[in-house]
Amino acid sequence: MSSTVPRAQRRMLEEVRTSSVSPGVGGPTVCWSDRLAAARPEEFDELFSSAVTGDSGAVAGLHQMLETASEWCRAHGARGSAAELDVLAGRLADLGEELHLVGEGMSHEIRSGSH
Repeated sequence: MSSTVPRAQRRMLEEVRTSSVSPGVGGPTVCWSDRLAAARPEEFDELFSSAVTGDSGAVAGLHQMLETASEWCRAHGARGSAAELDVLAGRLADLGEELHLVGEGMSHEIRSGSH
């Protein structure tokens, strides 16, 4: 990651990149990437959707972080940075839609290949 990105922002981005979920109450926390790599074909598309484009997925988490950072910048007079973050959040929303479509296509392709 670029040295021009502040340390706190790099840490937040790393947390989003390696975000994890607890598969069950009291269960161990497992990284989404590990779960995807170990998924059976019949569960991959649903897991991918949850991990990437779901309400608690990576795109939603990063989008929320960008919006929060934009609001903070705006509240502290950094309007230019806030505007840049807003643009990135919009691009991320577009990417999320594309990833959703890829997930739908992948689901169809996996189901077709399993017959």
